[in-house]
Amino acid sequence: MATQLTQAGNQLLTELVMEVKSGNLRRCEAFGLTDEEIRLLNNLTIEDLYFLSQSPVSIITCQIHRENLRLLLTRAKEEQRQNIVIERCLALGASIELLNYYFGLIPSQVSARRRLSGIRIGVGRSQSLNDEQKAELWHRWQQGGEPDLDRDSGLPLMMLCAEKMNISLTTVWNLLQEWNREGLLPVKTEGNAHVK
Repeated sequence: MATQLTQAGNQLLTELVMEVKSGNLRRCEAFGLTDEEIRLLNNLTIEDLYFLSQSPVSIITCQIHRENLRLLLTRAKEEQRQNIVIERCLALGASIELLNYYFGLIPSQVSARRRLSGIRIGVGRSQSLNDEQKAELWHRWQQGGEPDLDRDSGLPLMMLCAEKMNISLTTVWNLLQEWNREGLLPVKTEGNAHVK
């Protein structure tokens, strides 16, 4: 580790010298170098640079920023959970519109994910439900507590309905949106919050 730090430090030092020689002093200042240190870098000779590049002394230290590490690990887990939900949505026949609405995915991202997952989607309208299927969906939605379609709580229930009824997620979403526009679903008072 010490050798790697020394090599990284030597590379950084060489890079900073090149920045100074190019007149990019801001980069050096961003690393916390003083004006005096920048002047010293500017005055280095080829022999000085050779000596510095061969030196086993490290000019940088390595330290874990625990708060940033915790935040990154938490975000990685959230991203992993979201990717699992997206993959499940894709497997259930989610449309580009649905995936854009809940996750902000653009068409090319959806197409790439489908392709990588080996999912083929037919072009055209989503399937229509008969009256019996509509009644079953209505019952399942009510039994699930009728979550808000605009909130993340609505998506898991829509996926469950699609799985249990063996219909596409897009079909479920479209019908629920239609019922919502017609005022058949209860109005929720809290604001919208997408699954991002």
